[in-house]
Amino acid sequence: MNNRTMRPQRKPPDAPRILTANQTAGLTWTKPACNGAKINEYRIYENNSLTDVTPGDQTQWFTPGPGQLYAVSAVNAVGEGKRSKAVRAT
Repeated sequence: MNNRTMRPQRKPPDAPRILTANQTAGLTWTKPACNGAKINEYRIYENNSLTDVTPGDQTQWFTPGPGQLYAVSAVNAVGEGKRSKAVRAT
């Protein structure tokens, strides 16, 4: 019999959810479930291309371009999670 304690399997974070995408408030999103490993960074995608990276404690990014599509993903030690649903900035 194995007496080792079973640890939950760590996996990439869940997808964030974008809350705002406009010139006034910027791009903001929810902090997703980290799934066993601290979120190290968020990746911001503009029109499906990586445009910037923010630290894991920052859930806001400034200056989204109006009319552009944005998505955000979270990254932990396991890897990059799924992207948020893309939102068009106003």
